[in-house]
Amino acid sequence: MRESQQNQPLVVFEGVTLKIDDDLFFPNTDWTIREGEHWVIQGGTGSGKSILAEALLRRIQVCEGRIEYYLDGVPRAYFDSGQVRLVSIQRQRELMARGAGYVQARWQSSEQAQSPTAREFLLCGQGRTVAEPLAASQRDEETLRALEVDYLLDRRIISLSSGELRKLALAEALLAGPRLLILDDPFPGLDQDSQIALRRLLELLCRRTRPGLILVTSHPDEIPAGITHAVLVESRRIVRMGSKSEITPPVVSPGPEGRQASLEKAVGAPPAPGEPVIEMKDVTVRYGGVTILDSVSWLVREGEKWAILGPNGAGKTTLLSLVLADNPQAYTNDIRLFSRKRGSGESIWDIKKKIGWVSSELQLFYPPEANAFDVILSGFFDSVGLYRACTEEQTRLARQWARDLDVSALLARPYYSLSAGEQRLVLLARALVKQPRLLVLDEPGQGLDPVHVERFLEKLDWLCGAQPTTLLYVTHRPEELPRSVSRVLRLERGKVAV
Repeated sequence: MRESQQNQPLVVFEGVTLKIDDDLFFPNTDWTIREGEHWVIQGGTGSGKSILAEALLRRIQVCEGRIEYYLDGVPRAYFDSGQVRLVSIQRQRELMARGAGYVQARWQSSEQAQSPTAREFLLCGQGRTVAEPLAASQRDEETLRALEVDYLLDRRIISLSSGELRKLALAEALLAGPRLLILDDPFPGLDQDSQIALRRLLELLCRRTRPGLILVTSHPDEIPAGITHAVLVESRRIVRMGSKSEITPPVVSPGPEGRQASLEKAVGAPPAPGEPVIEMKDVTVRYGGVTILDSVSWLVREGEKWAILGPNGAGKTTLLSLVLADNPQAYTNDIRLFSRKRGSGESIWDIKKKIGWVSSELQLFYPPEANAFDVILSGFFDSVGLYRACTEEQTRLARQWARDLDVSALLARPYYSLSAGEQRLVLLARALVKQPRLLVLDEPGQGLDPVHVERFLEKLDWLCGAQPTTLLYVTHRPEELPRSVSRVLRLERGKVAV
């Protein structure tokens, strides 16, 4: 491409001020994205990164100034569908909604049968039939190979884990051939091998002129080589902008030394003397002839702190569905929760009232009218939405946890207007309000910047030391493990790894 073409603008912000409800964001912003440039938008949790990314798609009201697109070589106020694509937690929510209208749906055999496969979804999205090859060009083949998605193409969308859904959303966006690709926090939920594969893919994209890449992240260590420009965001305004070499974001330490040591220490730690909380013997879960869990035996005692580790698709989420009483296959297996065998007369809600829970799946299903305070209060009732009146004591406890996790200023805001990191902090408060006997945290650091992750881990270690809470903690980032973790369960392809 000639230099004159490479310097052409793709998107121009001129004096732009954004508006959500009655609040103004990014006042009087000027920003030009040019052909051949690849950008990173960086800032802390709640800084407004995702708002700026959404503005590129005209999903945020522009109350002053203008945004113009030169994707066809001439200025236009809008763009054709597919020219600009965003991969975010919202897209993951939309994918899951294709087969799951409620949290437990993915574990129901009837719901599984109605969900499209990943291959069907990708082909239909391109207006093609399932008889056609998925890769229509050598570039498509290169993209799919870099994403390492072959193994999930014939699985149903509803059965995919959070990390696998993220891979599928990335494949969908890239196969559409956009001029501008926006990736909002793409690394969380991916295992280490998948993170390496994604980084390779981003570096490959950065060597190409098209699509232009916009990466949104809170973690400086996630920025790939090849990013040319950077925007630093604080308090919903741009504070610095320029070439990546000119703007060096501060690299925040992932936490005090010893979190990795905590993981090493955990292997082979002796069992605590508490009463059994979870007992599984030779548990097997299958869907459509595919074995998800294979003869898993596991004992968790009161007060133990467990890390649950394994690659995407290893069976971690399915294992947690049995613990959370969401999966009906618990009734055909030998499982005891809180010393009571599943199927002996207890209700799902009898079990759930003893458990606090955070996961990206829970993040997908709250009703659109819920505000952040409603989400926290719903933790007292284990409901996805608030449908009961709360006592004064419940309200007081919810506000206390909101203060402890720095989300008090968000309580009146619609839940889905919050950034992914802010949503995750609200869900953490939801899980903690009732001081549960068992706390299940599935990738709780997703969407959080390093400072908020460290603050949460300190609070969690304090909580685990102050009361006999039993903890199950799932993460793909060893540096995010709480110091209190002393046991490890590793899963690989549905089996307990020895």
